Amino acid sequence: LGTFAPLLDSAGNSIKGQLVAKFLAQRMGLSLFISKPDTGPR
Repeated sequence: LGTFAPLLDSAGNSIKGQLVAKFLAQRMGLSLFISKPDTGPR
């Protein structure tokens, strides 16, 4: 996922882009630290 918006934080990251990524992750139930096990047929 790549985002772009003109206002940058001290590390050079898009502030609005970070907010959008956080919103989408929460809305879609995504996490870098929690994964759902594969429950499909084998």
